[in-house]
Amino acid sequence: AFPGQPTTTCGDLEIDGDLGLLPPEQCDILPDLVNDLCECKPVGSTIAPTTTPPPDEGCSVCGEGLEVTIPDAIFAFPGEPTRTCGELEDEGEQGLLSPGQCDIYPELIKDLCGCESKGGGASCSICGEGLEVGNPDAIFAFPGQPTTTCGDLEIDGDLGLLPPEQCDILPDLVNDLCECKPVGSTIAPTTTPPPDEGCSVCGEGLEVTIPDAIFAFPGEPTRTCGELE
Repeated sequence: AFPGQPTTTCGDLEIDGDLGLLPPEQCDILPDLVNDLCECKPVGSTIAPTTTPPPDEGCSVCGEGLEVTIPDAIFAFPGEPTRTCGELEDEGEQGLLSPGQCDIYPELIKDLCGCESKGGGASCSICGEGLEVGNPDAIFAFPGQPTTTCGDLEIDGDLGLLPPEQCDILPDLVNDLCECKPVGSTIAPTTTPPPDEGCSVCGEGLEVTIPDAIFAFPGEPTRTCGELE
């Protein structure tokens, strides 16, 4: 049994492979997944080979440079005992996992076990250098990301939990919404005045061709593309 796939026997799976009914990406990973469970053996042999010995050196079950951040999460996989992500990480570090397991586990457990960079990334200020959030309860929403408060977002930045590319763009996105202010100041700065000269919202040399489309962005009033232009 494999997550997202119907339960099948090793024999039926072997037939599907022989008939070319399995996609190449499954053919690539199946040997490591089924070797012990299906008691794979040399063709024509009546005795299954012994299990591949574990590697001499340990490995990270999350992948090189990553570590488990949800050690109590339960990992269950066909043909293996159920254990926590923390126990799985220990087995990897102690060299108790096969090379095949070391190769496939990172993709299987990255979300479940909360795999992240060891020690977290570099800290950053979401408001920009020398600034801090003045309204921690303001709600920040961005397409494809969970809704969060400015205060929580600031904490994530301080702890190094935000990727560098987010750190680079967040100051421009949250400055007004989060009422960013100089560190230690009790008064938020006034909103940055608009530039003296106009600009094209599409970029230099470009113009809007769907003026009635609705544009909505956190902390700003909803308006049409034509109004924005």
